[in-house]
Amino acid sequence: MTTATETVNPSDAVPEVQIEAWYSALANRREDGSLPTGREIAARFDHKDRWGRLIKQWGGQGRFADAAM
Repeated sequence: MTTATETVNPSDAVPEVQIEAWYSALANRREDGSLPTGREIAARFDHKDRWGRLIKQWGGQGRFADAAM
């Protein structure tokens, strides 16, 4: 039995809108360096507040570090 192995680019597994939201949050830091709120991130991308909070959490954890825009 032969199994095909393919290399998956990590950014392929992450929806582009999430990557875009993370980079948008980074680009729109406040004067004190803090990120926009999860609610602000979500509103900009027409998603629910929880989604925006997850973008902040995942970005802080490095989920988008290897993703290319």
